Amino acid sequence: MDYFNLILKMLKTFHLLHQNLLSDFKNIDFDTNLNKTQRRVLMFLYCDGKNTMTSLCKKTELQRGSMTSVIDSLEELGLVQRTRSKDDRRQFFISLTQKGVQTAEKLKETMNLYLKRKLEYLTDDELQLFIQALDQLWQLNKKIGKIEGDTYEQA
Repeated sequence: MDYFNLILKMLKTFHLLHQNLLSDFKNIDFDTNLNKTQRRVLMFLYCDGKNTMTSLCKKTELQRGSMTSVIDSLEELGLVQRTRSKDDRRQFFISLTQKGVQTAEKLKETMNLYLKRKLEYLTDDELQLFIQALDQLWQLNKKIGKIEGDTYEQA
């Protein structure tokens, strides 16, 4: 097995996948006045439910100081709330408020429409194959490395 070519194939494939499906995501008008990082954190909370700061930092690959700023800004907007852990008073859980849930659902709807337009060129069979390929990649990733949770299917 030529692992170097495998690495090149992975890099090219994931780059093209990102370029074709997600690169112009930043140009979408989400009509929320949130920046990309705030939207990302909001959607992680929407999909996963309440999280600790440590867990959110791992999932988003943000440093704790940066995450604190993001959570502070989302809290000021009334989108998230901090709740002290009953087991460890030093630990806080971050969760969405009702307004946060509504904002996340609006983001989800916008993302669904965006991706639907991107994938409309695929036949039903090709779309099913694409979904199966993603499922397989997810399962292989779980086997290779550490992935929290059994599935990426969310809300």
